[in-house]
Amino acid sequence: MAFTLLSIKRDTEYLLLECGMNKKGELRRISNAVNPTLSVITNIGSSHLYELKSRRGIASAKLEILSGMTKAQAIIPENEPLIAHIKEKLTLSVNSNEGDFAIFTKDLPDGSTEYTFLYSGRELKKIKSVLPFYHIKEALGFALCIFCRCNPKGSQIPDFKLGERLLHTEIIEKCGITLLDDSYNSSIESIEYGIKTLFKIKAKRHILLLSDTHETNNPEKYHKDIGSLIASLKPDLVLLYGRYQRFIIEGALEGGYPEGKILPLTETYSEDTVVRELLQRLTLGDAILIKGSHGTNAHKISALI
Repeated sequence: MAFTLLSIKRDTEYLLLECGMNKKGELRRISNAVNPTLSVITNIGSSHLYELKSRRGIASAKLEILSGMTKAQAIIPENEPLIAHIKEKLTLSVNSNEGDFAIFTKDLPDGSTEYTFLYSGRELKKIKSVLPFYHIKEALGFALCIFCRCNPKGSQIPDFKLGERLLHTEIIEKCGITLLDDSYNSSIESIEYGIKTLFKIKAKRHILLLSDTHETNNPEKYHKDIGSLIASLKPDLVLLYGRYQRFIIEGALEGGYPEGKILPLTETYSEDTVVRELLQRLTLGDAILIKGSHGTNAHKISALI
């Protein structure tokens, strides 16, 4: 963030900063340094449970972004009760007109999804993408909210196209195999959206390569819940590596997922070992989703495949 602030030009009118955190106090320091005019809280998920213990703790830490604002106005999800008490707010809803802004989704026959963005009931933008919905909502949806807030007279939304890579997610074709690289984040919410996105890709088999989630204060329960999620969504094959894979297997088997379809590769985070084991199991026409916390080297595995 500091490098961004120091590099802006004198004639800059608007500056959009991503302010990350994983413990209390971090966003307060950032907000007091930046003094934002408008803040966006994209979600209250489960990615910071290790330090903040609960979703309520995550909500409290994210609300610190308001501390450095002269007028604490924020754009927030419409259906998030943990931050709904903010007085000065605009809301973004999904598939309903309850919010000030809205995104409506429509699945298309080719496996992609059509996203229609509205402001006060008026259609402003329509796009088509196969990228995970949570990325579309948080990158595009809130960016358009900011644009409309900064242009209250409803200026024309500028034309744009989504890049092939959005918020660390990329779809790559390699030697007859489709790679969905969504390795940056491994919360249970992002795993669910990732698997649903994987199913939109036409393939002989839909395979999940999954490692540990580090951002939790209860690894056993969290990884068993991931296993239960896998059992409910039923990918064709699940390949695991890391320290907590046994809990994922327990949750999946308890949920009725076939034992022969969930395979441990290694308990290490060695990218060379994982890639070697993985390539022995892939065949032409497969599509594979890669998920894992940053410390599991999932991003390095994506680069090596």
